[in-house]
Amino acid sequence: GTEDLEEFDDFLQRVTDVERTIKDLMDGKIHPSEVDKEEALLQEKKRKAEERKAAKKAAEERQSVRLRHAQERKQWGFTGRWCPRCRMDELQIMESAYGQDECNWPADGLKGQTCISKHCIDIENGVTLLSSEERRAQLQEKVEQLKRERLRKAEARDRWKRWKSTQQYRRAGTGETDYTGWAAWAPSSSEDELPPAPPPDTPEFRAMEKDIEERARSKVERAARAGRLREQGNAALREGRVKAAVRLYSQGLDHDRGSRALLANRALAGLRLGARDVEV
Repeated sequence: GTEDLEEFDDFLQRVTDVERTIKDLMDGKIHPSEVDKEEALLQEKKRKAEERKAAKKAAEERQSVRLRHAQERKQWGFTGRWCPRCRMDELQIMESAYGQDECNWPADGLKGQTCISKHCIDIENGVTLLSSEERRAQLQEKVEQLKRERLRKAEARDRWKRWKSTQQYRRAGTGETDYTGWAAWAPSSSEDELPPAPPPDTPEFRAMEKDIEERARSKVERAARAGRLREQGNAALREGRVKAAVRLYSQGLDHDRGSRALLANRALAGLRLGARDVEV
């Protein structure tokens, strides 16, 4: 590899220097007493070459670590260990404690199990850091919770639609239906809560149906506006404009406060931004 070629070139250079010293001795160009001086010069050149090689290797290792951290942060929104209080990852904690210049960081990195950021350093007994695996499991569990909640609402909505579709075949006076066996459809916000259902085929029931249809139209319109804002937020996130994405997702939630997609996207953008005031 490149490193082997450099070592070979250094070896050839040392051989050349030794041959030149021997030739100068034989030709009487240098005194034997000056050989030690020449040897000291050769050793100094060797030492500097080794220092350059060590510095280059250290720089390559730092670059490799930075690339690994960048890939991990791109995939998960954080890198290394995670503080659940100040919501910083390991690199952000080091920057908070020692500054952004990595040359001022301890050579062995972040030691210990507690957060040393300026937000947590004065906490009694410290704040225990989560390992990468624990934080990933935490995020995965949040995603699974969102999936389960979305599935539950979809099933409830499907049951509601199936029940409503049966009402067009009902006639007045055909008997009562036991509604207690049906799960109520859970709306996306408290303002969409449905009133208790009156008996079917009455003016009150028809008024309620009309109200439901109006609410449904309003909900579709608000969901459409929220969907457009979510797409704009996704585009901003892909372009690296994380703050703009958080703002767009928040605007979308103003129209549809129960949108799991908007909540999840805003949480992801908040993780990438490192903001502590964005709800996850």
